[in-house]
Amino acid sequence: MATEHPASPHDRFFREAFSRKEMAQGFIAEYLPEQVRNRIDLKTLEIVKDSYIDKELQAHYSDILYKISLAGKPAFIYLLFEHKSY
Repeated sequence: MATEHPASPHDRFFREAFSRKEMAQGFIAEYLPEQVRNRIDLKTLEIVKDSYIDKELQAHYSDILYKISLAGKPAFIYLLFEHKSY
């Protein structure tokens, strides 16, 4: 059975770079608005399954999906990094 690979070098670069926790943490720290950044705990960043089924039973596939907890609260937010070449 052949392993699927992202189609372009850009997709492969994006997936490799943002699969690294430190790279994703740096990106989030730099680009999220301060009000959001101050409410999340970057130390809890965790990569999770990259496909899911929504309420309408539609399949969705992401390049990379991370989970992060709200600082001091037992809740989660999901950060979806989706690289588009168009």
